[in-house]
Formats: sequence, C-alpha cells, structure tokens
Amino acid sequence: MAQVARRTQEERREDSERRMLEAGVRIVAERGMIALTLDRVGVEAGYSRGLPRHHFGTKAAYEAALLAFVNAQYQSEIAGLERAPGLDGLFQLVRGFCDMSKDPLCVCVATLILSATDLDEGRETVPGQIAELRAFTVRELERQIADGIAAGDIRPTVEPARLARILIVTLTGLLSQWSKDRAFDLAGAGEDLVALLASGIAAIERKDRVGH
Repeated sequence: MAQVARRTQEERREDSERRMLEAGVRIVAERGMIALTLDRVGVEAGYSRGLPRHHFGTKAAYEAALLAFVNAQYQSEIAGLERAPGLDGLFQLVRGFCDMSKDPLCVCVATLILSATDLDEGRETVPGQIAELRAFTVRELERQIADGIAAGDIRPTVEPARLARILIVTLTGLLSQWSKDRAFDLAGAGEDLVALLASGIAAIERKDRVGH
C-alpha cells in the first residue's frame, strides 16, 4: 500500500510540474521572458504562488527546467510533423515557423531563441539550451533541403548547410521584427520567403508548378 501511495504522490508531483512548465510556455509565448516569474507561473498553472518555488527552488532552476522541457517538446513535435518530401516540405517548414497563430510552443521557442539576452547568460544551462534549439532547427532545414536535392526538386548546386543557415538567420530576423511589433504580417513575410525560395532554388522543372 505504501508503495502504491508513493507512486501516486510521484505522479501527482510530475503532473503539477508539467502543468507549471506548460504555464511557463504560455507566459513566454504571450508576454515574453521578461514576464516570467515564479509567482505568475503558479497562478497561471492554477496553483498557489509559492508552489513553483517549492518544486523548483529558484527562478534559475525553473528556467533551466523550462528550457529542457521546451527543447524536448519542440523536437518531438518537429519529428512527428507530417510534411511533404523535398521542396514542398521546405515550404511547409518555413510557413510553420512564420505561423504564430496556432501553437504557443512554437511562439515560445521563437521567443527563447530571440531572448537569450533576457536570461542570465552566466548560467551554464542557458547558452547550451538556446544553442541546441537553434542547432536542431538548422539540422531540420538542412535535412529537408538535402531531401529536395535528392528528389530533384531543388537545384543540385544548392549547398544544404549554407542555405539552412541563411534561412535560420532570415527566419530569426522576421521573428525578431514580429516580436517587437505584433502587427507585423509574419505569415505574409513567410509567403514572400517561400516565393523567393521558389524562384531561387527550385529545379527548372519545378519552377512552373511551385505553390501551396
């Protein structure tokens, strides 16, 4: 009986910690890193203001846990995303990164990547976690570009690693503009970027049929 009770208590703890981490994702997505406080996390999660401190100890420890949680969830979502092969899949990724209307996790990832200076960069976990988010995104773009070249959708002269880094810098710039001005048409900018890619890297036989 004691063993069952312990497991149940552990499950309750895991559930409450997950809810507090999900609350952090929503706070960062809606109001940015500057709005993230342990008191606000507790209230947003439906608990007392003091519970996050009880579970995580310090804000620094909570931020480290949040970054690890976001990394794991983001990589899981991207890995499980059903996307088309080749060039169409690349367009899908670009549009997905520029659509902040659906998924708080995606907004949170963008905010974290752009907000490294809002965090204490003296903490060892922060630069590493932020770098991991960026590196994973670059790898996914690079893989999709390489798939497009193999499928004959993308010109063979395109260098996947270089183009992936050009894209991450471009996407980060667009996201930065959107984070400063939420009226900025990020989805429209994504379509402009897709059009530039279509005219710039599509194989000749694809240029006349590129679209949504």
